Amino acid sequence: MTVLDVRFSDWIQKGFALFSTHASILLVSGLVAVAISGVTLGLLTGPMLAGMAVIVLNLQDERLARPTLNELFKGFDHVMATIPVTLGLYALAALHWVVSHLPAIGQVVSTVALSVGVALGTLSVFHLVARRVAPRQSAPVWWNLFAANWGPLLGFFILTALIGGVGAVLPYGIGLVVTAPLYLCITGVAYLAIARQSVEL
Repeated sequence: MTVLDVRFSDWIQKGFALFSTHASILLVSGLVAVAISGVTLGLLTGPMLAGMAVIVLNLQDERLARPTLNELFKGFDHVMATIPVTLGLYALAALHWVVSHLPAIGQVVSTVALSVGVALGTLSVFHLVARRVAPRQSAPVWWNLFAANWGPLLGFFILTALIGGVGAVLPYGIGLVVTAPLYLCITGVAYLAIARQSVEL
C-alpha cells in the first residue's frame, strides 16, 4: 500500500485559496445543496455531495470552463452509486449521538470516528466523480490507504472536520452554507494529491 506524502498544511492552504477565489459559485451551490439535503432529511445528501465534488474538481482544472449551478445537479447522475455514502452518514450520525454520551472518552472516540468516516466517504465520492469508481468498490482501498498512513491522515481528517464543523453550531444550517463548501475544497485538493501518489486508486 502506498505511503503518502501528506502535506495537510499545504492542502488546507490551497483549499482556502480555492474557496476564496471562487466563493460566489461555491456559496450559491452550497446553499442549494444544504437546502435540498435538509428538505429531504438527508436522503439526497449523496447526490448533492457528488454535485459539489463536480464543481470543486472543475475549479481545479484550468482547462475547463468555470462551473455554474447546473453542475451541482450532475450529482443526480450518481444517485444509486452514492446510496452507501448516504446510509453511512446516517450511521455515523447515530454512532456519534450514542458514543458521545458515554463517560470519559466518549466524545473523543465519537469525534475521531465521525472525522474519519466523513472524510473517507467524501474522498470516495470525489473518486466516483473523477474516475467513475463506485464508493462500495473504492471504500476498501481508501480504508487501506488510511491504515497505511493513519498518523498524518488522522490529523488532517480531524483538523478539516473541525473547520467544517464550525458551521454546525449555527441554527438552520446557515453556517454549513459556508463551511461545507470550504471543507469540500480542502478535501478536493487532498483527493487530487492522494490520487496522484497512489497506485491503488
